Amino acid sequence: MSYKKKDIKVLDVTYSKGRSWEGFVPQDLFSSYTLVKMDKIKYNGVELDIEGDHSDLSRFSDNSFDVVYYDPPYYFKEFVRSFDLSKSKFEESEVFWSVEEFQKSLAGLRKEIQRLLCDEGFLICKIMDSYAKKTYFPNTFAVVNNFTLGGLSMVGHFVTPIQRNNCPDTVRVNHINYLIFCKNPSKEWYNCGLSLV
Repeated sequence: MSYKKKDIKVLDVTYSKGRSWEGFVPQDLFSSYTLVKMDKIKYNGVELDIEGDHSDLSRFSDNSFDVVYYDPPYYFKEFVRSFDLSKSKFEESEVFWSVEEFQKSLAGLRKEIQRLLCDEGFLICKIMDSYAKKTYFPNTFAVVNNFTLGGLSMVGHFVTPIQRNNCPDTVRVNHINYLIFCKNPSKEWYNCGLSLV
């Protein structure tokens, strides 16, 4: 991504242990930026700026952020019971949400995202479709529908194949989707040379 505005303010609403930011060199993207770390619980050894779910977003003022990052768990604990985390670096609450938690998260963020983002600000979602046995969970469609119906424009979609090494036999996943949404993109924005990688 190449974004020319200075002093970018980023909100990661699903910060967890910060794995999405490992190896990130901010100078490659922004001249300067501030990252606000939020998640619904604190994980071992991780300090959050804000502890709370998406119902707590009302604490932020209007037009507070240039970028909101959203990377929720992909698996629903009601349906996936054989996922062995004993040798994993992940904690259960990082990997599993209930269907209700996922839906509540989407609804809460949809309710607040237009207000939180500055004009031409971005929502970046990392999400994965998956199967548990023969049941397909169209998580990507749920995210796209949630935020486009919420008034954002989808301006980018990038797909990354994933490795099968750490997935249980009951789960079949193929790709991680990075979805880029924008609030009020202008004609000038589409022609300004913004590149999303």
